[in-house]
Amino acid sequence: MLKMQLSVLAALLVLGTLVMPATASEQELRTELQQAQDQIRQLRAELDEVKQLRAELQQLKDQGTSYQAEMAQALKDIPAASEGAESGTLILPAGWSIKPYGYVKLDAIWDDSKGYITDGDLSFWAYPENTTTRADHTFAVTAKQTRLGAIVTAPNIGDAKVRGVIETDFYGTGAQNKAALRMRRAFGEVTGPDWMLLFGQEWEIISPLFPDVFNFSYGGAMGNAGFRQPQIRFDRWWDMDDCQLKAQFAVQREINTQGTIGSYDNGTDGGPSCLARVGFTMPSCMVSGKKMTFGVSGHYGREEVDTDINDRDLDGNYTESRAGQDEKVHTWSINADFAFPIADWLDFNGEMFAAENYDAHEGGVYQGIRQMTNASTAPGRLDEIETMGGWGQFTITPCPEWKFNVGMMVDDPQNAGIDDGMRARNTIYYANGRYFFSKYLWTGLEVMYFDTQYKGARIDDYYDGDNLRLQHSWVLQF
Repeated sequence: MLKMQLSVLAALLVLGTLVMPATASEQELRTELQQAQDQIRQLRAELDEVKQLRAELQQLKDQGTSYQAEMAQALKDIPAASEGAESGTLILPAGWSIKPYGYVKLDAIWDDSKGYITDGDLSFWAYPENTTTRADHTFAVTAKQTRLGAIVTAPNIGDAKVRGVIETDFYGTGAQNKAALRMRRAFGEVTGPDWMLLFGQEWEIISPLFPDVFNFSYGGAMGNAGFRQPQIRFDRWWDMDDCQLKAQFAVQREINTQGTIGSYDNGTDGGPSCLARVGFTMPSCMVSGKKMTFGVSGHYGREEVDTDINDRDLDGNYTESRAGQDEKVHTWSINADFAFPIADWLDFNGEMFAAENYDAHEGGVYQGIRQMTNASTAPGRLDEIETMGGWGQFTITPCPEWKFNVGMMVDDPQNAGIDDGMRARNTIYYANGRYFFSKYLWTGLEVMYFDTQYKGARIDDYYDGDNLRLQHSWVLQF
């Protein structure tokens, strides 16, 4: 448009020169020519400004397209939310992102007999059916299992991905309607093409599977070993076509809060506990498109106990005071885990273990050591309690809306290594079903039966315990 105006102005100048009367003075012609030249220069300046604005606009457009591409790539690189929960993503500058996850859970629970824990929110075993606990029905409603977590993704280091996880629930101290936060998991990890380094508090590598139960105890002290512990861990894996061999090693603090003899120093024996696992994953031999996994794991460590006990002779008489002295005890385990698809709609998972002084790892029905009062050697000393157990579960998914689990768990301390009144065996049978309104919202019902046996039961009105537990749950995941 500006070019056309310049052309018209130039033509008018030429035409005016041709038709100008001969009487016009030379000075007037020069004046008009100068004015025309000034207008041309002004129009050219305006044209240059328009071109500059167009260039700046194109540059902004290119920058917007690049930013959109970077954001789309960042969304693709963010890892999946923990434990299968759906989540949104908050994008932060400089290559960082935070991805929240979790769920809101309400449980309504009825027990036909008193169990541990007594408020009814969760249960590990049944109390003896004596005169004070027989038919002691309980009812509870709680939202304390509600969970909040976040996955923090950092910029890559070379070809290694860096992220951290922070996860909490509301099983801290406080009243039912004023529950406090409790740290569950808090760790960072660096993952390369075939290795991973983890540091922080995370689930132990021994017995890594979980029975799918509504009861918040998840099978601890019932046959499902392992807990969350502060640790440093290294994983290494080798891919072979459709198979994978994985080796894991960890060192961690041996934290024991279940002891009743003296006071535990929680791993101040001069060294950490060592844990290892080897697992193999391969295509299922029965179901196309699914994989089965087998693993073997174990641990070894030592604990130091500040004993508040005395030596005794074989008649039970005190012979030497050892109050305040240290006693060292060992802890070890051998574990196996397996996940085995049977059909498109049916899976079988389970674990087994044999261990000694296993209460810090949710074994031995929370019994790890005892004081030897009648032993022929070292009377009054501490003795590690041996135990064995495990669990097995069938999972049935007939359609996307329904899911069912049926299983059994058992934790069986060696009776010869415990005293009268201690828990001799804890067996649990359970079945549950869920209905999914969507991938985010479900409701379900669980039936769980506890059969807890005690050594020396039926003596002095002291009986084994059992408990029928019904639990109805609503869950909204995000």
